Amino acid sequence: MRYARVRSLRRTVALSGLVIAALVIGGCSNNDTATESSSSDFETVTIESALGKAVITEKPERIVTLGMGSAETVIALGTIPVGVEKYAWGSDDTGYLPWVHEAVTKQGGELPEQFTGGTDLNIEAIIALEPDLILAPWSGITQQQFDSLNAFAPTVAYAESPWTITWEEQINVIGKAMGESEKATAEIDKIKSQFAESTAAHPNYADVSFSFIYNTGPGTLGVFFAEEQRVAMVRALGLQVDPD
Repeated sequence: MRYARVRSLRRTVALSGLVIAALVIGGCSNNDTATESSSSDFETVTIESALGKAVITEKPERIVTLGMGSAETVIALGTIPVGVEKYAWGSDDTGYLPWVHEAVTKQGGELPEQFTGGTDLNIEAIIALEPDLILAPWSGITQQQFDSLNAFAPTVAYAESPWTITWEEQINVIGKAMGESEKATAEIDKIKSQFAESTAAHPNYADVSFSFIYNTGPGTLGVFFAEEQRVAMVRALGLQVDPD
């Protein structure tokens, strides 16, 4: 097993952080011709999470997303969110993630309103958007935040603990909440196919091991576990997690 040179590995890891977003949101081009689920066809959905239950009685039209990855999935499944959490990292000069900005612009829609997330989550700003669904399956939303939001609109949090959901599970639960489970399944199949094509095109990746590390300031260093979404993205490209 050999290690990638620092520059090459950094480039691979950086790109992997975008790959699911790009692949998922790339599905938007297919939604123009897809048959959209009508409100009359929507059946009540109940989604359990670690923080509580979300009961969705009507097909959502005004969706707000928290955390990571949900905005892209919502767009790929046919709806532009009315509100998204601000991102300090990776945003363009307008404050939006570039691929979100591009996808919304391509659809001719209005860019979502932005609000502060994390521990300073602006609940008042979210409520002012009058959402009928709030999605936070890959987030660090707290019990207090969940209770405040779920009292206003059905809120989908993580199934077990903060920031622990696979990308497949995230797409599936969002598809279920939106009444777009078939589209969600199609997106997952398409992404897996693209990963398989990439792996086949780069067999040399199988000889490369990696660790996905991060820091939150001077003197801090962390390593993402093997099943974490970002690590899974790199693994799906054919690289191997460093066992040490």
